[in-house]
Formats: sequence, C-alpha cells, structure tokens
Amino acid sequence: MSYKDQGNVEYKKGNWLKAAALYTKGIKEDPENAVLYSNRSAALLQLRKSGKALEDAEQCIKRRPDWDKGFYRKGLALELAGKSSEALEAVEKAVACNPDNAEMKRKARDLRKLAGGGVSRAKADKENQVSSNHADAPQPQTPSLEERPPLKAAQPPAQDMGDSDELLQFQQECMARACASEPEASMYFLGERAASESVDDATSQVKIKEAFASPDNLQNCLGFLRQYAADRNAQAACAVVPADQIAYPQVWKKAGWPLSGGVSKGTFVQLETPKSRSLWFLAEGALKHGRLETHVLSDDFLVMERLLR
Repeated sequence: MSYKDQGNVEYKKGNWLKAAALYTKGIKEDPENAVLYSNRSAALLQLRKSGKALEDAEQCIKRRPDWDKGFYRKGLALELAGKSSEALEAVEKAVACNPDNAEMKRKARDLRKLAGGGVSRAKADKENQVSSNHADAPQPQTPSLEERPPLKAAQPPAQDMGDSDELLQFQQECMARACASEPEASMYFLGERAASESVDDATSQVKIKEAFASPDNLQNCLGFLRQYAADRNAQAACAVVPADQIAYPQVWKKAGWPLSGGVSKGTFVQLETPKSRSLWFLAEGALKHGRLETHVLSDDFLVMERLLR
C-alpha cells in the first residue's frame, strides 16, 4: 500500500498527525505529486496548523494550477488564520475550477457573509469546524446547532434509496467515522447531489453532543434536525453517537439489551431513509485486524426518533 493510501486510512480514522506523517513520506518519494500536498494540507487543517496547511496548499497549486483542491485548501487555511477576504478569493478560484462542487459554493457564500460583516470572526471560529474536502476521503463541514435556519416549507419526501450503492457508501463512511479514535456525537445527512459530486461532497454534518444532556435538549434538537434535513432534501441520515456521551436516553439500560456481559462502551450508528431504519452498536475496539465487528440492534432500541418522513 502506498504512503498516500496509508495516510488516507489514518485520515479516515481521525489520526490526523499520523496521516500527515505518512503523506510526508510520500512527498519524499514523489515530490511533484500535488495530491499528496493537498492531502497533507487537509490533515494539517484538522490539526489547526494554518501556516503549514497554507504552505502545502501553495505547493499543490504550483504543481496543479487548474485543480480546485489546491485553491480550496488555501482558502480554508486563510480562513483558519482569520483572513476572510483572502480566503474568499481563494475559494472563489476553487469554484471557478469546479463550479459544480456544492461544498465549495457553500463555503464561498459563508465567506462572503463573513467578509461583509454578517458574522463575527469569533463566532465563526467557534461554530465552524475545519472542512477537509480530502482528495480521497473528504470530511463534511459542520453547521452549528446555534445557526438554526428560518422555517421553510418542507420539500417533497425524498425517494427512498433502498440498498443502493450510494447508500452503502454513505453507511460505510459513517461507520468509519464511528471507528475514529475519539468520535464526537454527530448527525450526518446525505443530500441530493449533482452527477459530478461524490457521496462525500453531498454529505453534511451537525454536532449533537448536547442533545443527549436532557429530554428537553433532545426534543429541541430533533425539531432542528428535521428542519435541517427538509431544507436539504436529505436522502438519508445517520447518527454516530458514542455511548459515553449519552446522558439521556441510556438505551443500554433497557430490558433486553442484547450484548453479553453488560457491554456499554462503544458507539451507536443509527441509519435511516424515509422508509427504513437500522441501528448498530460498535463495541469499543470494534475494528480488529482490519475487520469491523458490529452488533445489530432491534427496533426496541433507539438513539433518537425518526428525522426523515
């Protein structure tokens, strides 16, 4: 396996530092490979190292001046450094290279608001997670629960995806995030995507850790998430929730908990489409020897109520 591929594996696990080190080894072997600079820039962004990430983005642009990823990395690094106007200029160049990329267009819109004074820098830093848009394994952006959109008329129900390849890929990517070293309670949505977009490009993320602090929090969060899904005409939704981040409800305390030995350390993955729902529990250390061991839970157990209708 190449250093790039090894780095991508670690990146998907959330091991940003190890991923960056592997990309560095790849660059030493192939110093003209723009993808390696792009990927290392993505890892450095996750580590909040804006200066180094910017340097790698510039190296990527130097080698592939017509590639959107280099300009997008540059924009994210400049945004992280607090240079909104320069970040907007870079992201707009990325959009010019790839006008069909929905994530980049959303970022450009956000930066225009920021540059125009619509959002304070401090608030933006607090609410926006670095979006990696990784060359091989992009991670979604993280809209804040505080930024609740105005209510809109719900769009027509999305067509159910059944057992499509697209849904399977979405499920696998959510499982991979659940296996990260320290997963954070999050809700992932698969929205409608253009033909040129990947499943990753069409995926968005909302952090939901505070949703499980109390019944009221959970109900308030559900209302927001349902509206969020409707606004984006979500085709599927997946909750990734570590058990130790749940104060309410503690589903493993219900009668009939199926795992032996009272196993409760691990992560829940609840996937739903408008017509189906599945729930898995990934016990701590579920990823062993490259094989994922999961426990399928019955309908008696729910992490949260349905979002898609």
